[in-house]
Amino acid sequence: MKLQQRRISFMQVVHRACPPALILAVLVVYPGLAQPQEIRRAHDMVLNGETRTYMEGQQGREELRGRVSGHLRFTAESLEKGVVLVEAFNWVAFGVDQRSITGIKPEGKPTSALGFTVSTREPQALKYDERKGTLSGELQGQLSLDQFFELTSPKDRGSGHDLDMRTLPAVLEVSIVLGSRLQPPKGEQGVDTRNVDAKMLIRAEPYKALRLHRKLELESTGKFRLEADWTLLLETARSLCIQPVRIGRFFITWHEIGFGIRIPSFSLVYSGDGLNFGKPNAGSEWAKADITFVYRDWMTIFNSGYSTLSSGEKSALRAEVNEDDCIEVFFVDRFDPQDMDGGGVTSSGGTESSKVISSDENADFGVDDTHLAHELGHVLTLKHPGSGFPTAASPHRVDGSSGTLICPSGFNNDNPEVNSEWNEDNAANPLLKFTLKIVSPGPDCENDADCGACPAIP
Repeated sequence: MKLQQRRISFMQVVHRACPPALILAVLVVYPGLAQPQEIRRAHDMVLNGETRTYMEGQQGREELRGRVSGHLRFTAESLEKGVVLVEAFNWVAFGVDQRSITGIKPEGKPTSALGFTVSTREPQALKYDERKGTLSGELQGQLSLDQFFELTSPKDRGSGHDLDMRTLPAVLEVSIVLGSRLQPPKGEQGVDTRNVDAKMLIRAEPYKALRLHRKLELESTGKFRLEADWTLLLETARSLCIQPVRIGRFFITWHEIGFGIRIPSFSLVYSGDGLNFGKPNAGSEWAKADITFVYRDWMTIFNSGYSTLSSGEKSALRAEVNEDDCIEVFFVDRFDPQDMDGGGVTSSGGTESSKVISSDENADFGVDDTHLAHELGHVLTLKHPGSGFPTAASPHRVDGSSGTLICPSGFNNDNPEVNSEWNEDNAANPLLKFTLKIVSPGPDCENDADCGACPAIP
């Protein structure tokens, strides 16, 4: 079922709802809003909440905390037919004993986040029962766990600067009790906001490729905040937590004080120039796709050996920090060799276990200011254009648009400062949170045909 769309100028919408003085103020502050934007007749619904999940582990029945964040879409006509489309449904549990799932002791941290994302290969929907006031159904998708990267064969990981994790096919059964029928709220608000209860069951069959020799079942319950937008002034936005990590090292300077006597002075220096260098364009490029990044305070690793990072040290560095609810981005002073991985490498893209390692020399040379934006595109599951994804091993990965910041650039070269509707529609990660916001200008182009070819790598 495809929800109907219509094209309308954003300012037409504002004109209907706002006085002329406010329209003028909006245009002064946001002149780009006068350009035509696509406003969907379909209404957006977002839900967010905490969950309690139960899993049979080595120590018996384990209780795990976690969360759900989802994006649904409907029209008045689809509700009459009992259908609500699922644009995204992210479920994640924290502190999961990895050995309880795989039966194998992990190489790194014993616990990890376990994340579920809905498959985007085919449209998926939930059944809306107006009489019972419920949403229910089965969602096809995949589970990801940090240890799955260890268990992924080198062939399936791929090579280069974007390394894949094999994921576990899974089904999520969900039943959401709405309490009453979905309908436009009374008054001028235009958003139906309510608290709802949900029950979920996540199932996965045995899977040899990931050494899963038994059926996996997880029972999950939650209380969610649901917001259904009945206006034309709002759209869905997403946010993702980023945990920056830097390398700290002591630097000794010797000073001559006379009579042949030298005394040392100690200073502490940090890597991390690439963060402030890359944040502006990461913010502006992904804002076009209604995605924002929430940056935590620095975490610091005091190991000078990581300052100049070789290929053989990448795994050890990644294992140093594991934040279940955030994406780690490691900044080192330089790579050895200098152009290794084009200046940055992402592992387990599109999952809660995604990690980025970036060389500060991207900032030192001051050329590729879309480098961080590009790597975060891999975190958001996008591959280089023309890579041939999704695949059977990585059904969650999707090729990004040509002509955009997802194009490869090599070391010390620019990625295009362009983003696309295709990249926006296919960006995914279990840690993404959804919310409603005022409609704003969108991407620069739609897809490969509209965005042009990727620049040649010098």
